[in-house]
Amino acid sequence: ISAGSNDLIQLFAFLERKDYFKDFHLVKFGKKYVGKIIRTLFTNHQPRELFFADFVSLKKLASTLQRVPPERLRCVTTLHMNPKLETVSSHLAPSIIRCFENLAVLSLCSMDLTLLDFQSLCGIVANSSTLIALGISHTALTRDRVQRLVTAIEAKNIMERLNLANCGLTDMRVKPLLLFVQKKKCALQHLYLNQNRLRGTRIAQVISVGKLRTIALANNMFTEATVYVIYRSLAKNDTLTSFTLGCSEDQLALKRLPPNVMGRNRVLQELQLFNIAFSRKAYSTLFADLRANSTLLEVQLSLKEESYIPTAPLIALLTANHTLHTFDMENSFRMRITNDMGLVSAALHTNPSMRYFLGNKLPAWEEITERNKHNLDLKTLSLAAMSHARFVEDILLQTHKPS
Repeated sequence: ISAGSNDLIQLFAFLERKDYFKDFHLVKFGKKYVGKIIRTLFTNHQPRELFFADFVSLKKLASTLQRVPPERLRCVTTLHMNPKLETVSSHLAPSIIRCFENLAVLSLCSMDLTLLDFQSLCGIVANSSTLIALGISHTALTRDRVQRLVTAIEAKNIMERLNLANCGLTDMRVKPLLLFVQKKKCALQHLYLNQNRLRGTRIAQVISVGKLRTIALANNMFTEATVYVIYRSLAKNDTLTSFTLGCSEDQLALKRLPPNVMGRNRVLQELQLFNIAFSRKAYSTLFADLRANSTLLEVQLSLKEESYIPTAPLIALLTANHTLHTFDMENSFRMRITNDMGLVSAALHTNPSMRYFLGNKLPAWEEITERNKHNLDLKTLSLAAMSHARFVEDILLQTHKPS
């Protein structure tokens, strides 16, 4: 909304008349109007979630919040801040956070915090009796800062979710955190370390201990040997329900996977493998492994380049596994033998649980009656709905029914 426009005036008038809004996202809001919008929010509303992104002045925001009665700020339980590296006044971030006494979720992105600022932030974390989720992303963290943060989290030990994405973390820098996670008294359940520079297998020890429910490791610098060890550790885990593993910009060629990992894991529900180029042998091992699993609900494989899939193991998976409801293989959908697509379609139609295949929604099982369950025309229509033109063309050529 352009500054000074009639739209902005109408917006303020609208907010003053209404009193039921709970979540507010202020993005690229001019310095001139920050004070007024904040006063309007806390005078007429009781916001639970505040999202400040790409705004002009932390200084103006801090001074305005400090003039709002504390009892009105207690309703806020979620705070997101993304000032796009505003170095001049980033030291005001801790003072802004302190205005909200009942925060349960705090997310800071692109904050250029000095050591003193970071110490203040750790003090807030250590003294909070409500903060259960913390995100610090796109912010460089040294090993010393990670250690300070771990000490702060350990003080109350109520933190359940921690996101340190894109913080330049190496194996040495993240070591204090991984040691803390392995302790019996650690309350953390969800750990996100995407877009860092992790290379080693120490994370495999964390997985084997079996305390976390979510681990996200997308876009790191793992090697083929590291991926093998980390994936193998899932067989010993009995707590993880969601696991994400991926490599950085250079796509990793994975020639082999350890067998019988998912077959031994009885708790995992969501598996995501990113930017990994599977060999045909690795695909076959993975599909056979998934076939023996009875808990996974979602599987997502994502590559930067197209990859050929061995269709026989895929068909066996679709036929035998009736718990998966989402199977997505981005850029991995090329089938070498056109005749196999009819078999894939038939396997899908005999699978009562599959709802999303290759990113497309399938007809509900209830919509497929016994009479037309194996009808070839229905398969053709289903494939058309999946918007995979080459698959539809293959089926039409095989059946000689261009209609």
